Amino acid sequence: MASPITVGSTRNFQLTATKDGAAWDLTGATVTLAFAPPAASGLPPFTRPATVTDGPGGVAGYVSTPSDLTVTGLWQREWAVADGGVSVSLGLIPFFVYN
Repeated sequence: MASPITVGSTRNFQLTATKDGAAWDLTGATVTLAFAPPAASGLPPFTRPATVTDGPGGVAGYVSTPSDLTVTGLWQREWAVADGGVSVSLGLIPFFVYN
């Protein structure tokens, strides 16, 4: 089981993208990870560029910095992939940040 995500911690967020049931070759694609802080925090959403680590395998990742996850509460994240003429958001993923 992964350790809890805490305020100011770094976390390796990883995407394994599939398309039509197989790995989506992300070679040459632009991948981003958007974060939405808890609504009550008053902080704006923000987006970070991800790194494609295994293009043919559909793997990309982003390692958060201590200044990314700055408040406790229920956050949301969403991967987006731009590949040629295709731009896809892959759905919201809720996660909790602890103190």
